[in-house]
Amino acid sequence: MCYRIAVGTNDGNFVTEHFGRCAVWTIIEVAGDSWRVAQKRELFPGMGGHDDEAIRKTVAGLEDCRAVLVRKIGPGAERRLTASGIAAFEVNGPISDAIEKLTQYYKRIDNGKSRRQTPSGG
Repeated sequence: MCYRIAVGTNDGNFVTEHFGRCAVWTIIEVAGDSWRVAQKRELFPGMGGHDDEAIRKTVAGLEDCRAVLVRKIGPGAERRLTASGIAAFEVNGPISDAIEKLTQYYKRIDNGKSRRQTPSGG
């Protein structure tokens, strides 16, 4: 399964950005057991914080992502992401460690879904 993860980082190595202050997102593309940086995505620079319109626009700009990894996120932004089908994770550490843990988590979830969706013989 292929999917994307948006990461709030200012150095490319660690998750450093608060959701509301992140102007440039690193988009990670995951395919099976491997991942790569697919692009840098600039979204509404300087519009961060708790402004509802800025949050709405940022979420809309990340709609092709399955999850976001940020240092911090407020409850309003998290609710809006969740309503759009995007999971939010607060992370303190290296991007590579967070991506590894998240991909393993999604692998377990996705495998569980496929087993439940397979009709049983009988």
